Amino acid sequence: MPGAPHHNRCRDAPPPRTRNCEAEVLRGSLDYLRTSVAAKVDGAPEPQVRTTALP
Repeated sequence: MPGAPHHNRCRDAPPPRTRNCEAEVLRGSLDYLRTSVAAKVDGAPEPQVRTTALP
């Protein structure tokens, strides 16, 4: 986010490992994406989270 201090930035979660079953790959990918998005918006003020940054 623009204007956010560098020390508040989190490292992204590592990508999910490849599994044997297609359903496990999908679940792992969804968990990864859910965790990544939650980490990126953590601490952002409520109005900023609900506002689009682009027109």
